Amino acid sequence: MALCLAVPSFIPVSIRHTQMRVLSCRFRIYANLQSPGLERRSGHYPPTIWNDNFIQSLDTGDEHEVKNMERVSQLKKEVTQMIQKEELLRDKLELVDALQQLGVAYHFMDEINCVITNIHESVDHISPSAMLDDLYEVSLLFRLLWMHGFSDRKEDM
Repeated sequence: MALCLAVPSFIPVSIRHTQMRVLSCRFRIYANLQSPGLERRSGHYPPTIWNDNFIQSLDTGDEHEVKNMERVSQLKKEVTQMIQKEELLRDKLELVDALQQLGVAYHFMDEINCVITNIHESVDHISPSAMLDDLYEVSLLFRLLWMHGFSDRKEDM
């Protein structure tokens, strides 16, 4: 199969010959892939050692899952008690913030919503002088109320 390609004359001779070899090589490979009757070469690799027996042996067992589920439920109860036990506003806000940052707040959405709602309803009863002394507490309160859909504007209250 002949390949006729015209390479511009301003390209140096050494580059022209190199490009012609690359182009003709690519064309031959493409032509070989398209021709029927050619079989794919094999690397004769040994078979894998990871058969079904190894995959089935990776089972952790039901006793581990039962222990883990019991531990998870125990920890959920402890955190729920911590949420209900906190009395100081700052401690409640920090606990809710920590649960959200750890990514486990979805386990305690009912408790967190109850705490945030109670805080929002009691914001008017908190003395402004106590809140103004601690910028961290005010900003944390504002961010958590905003994240849970409560607005700080008076016309929404």
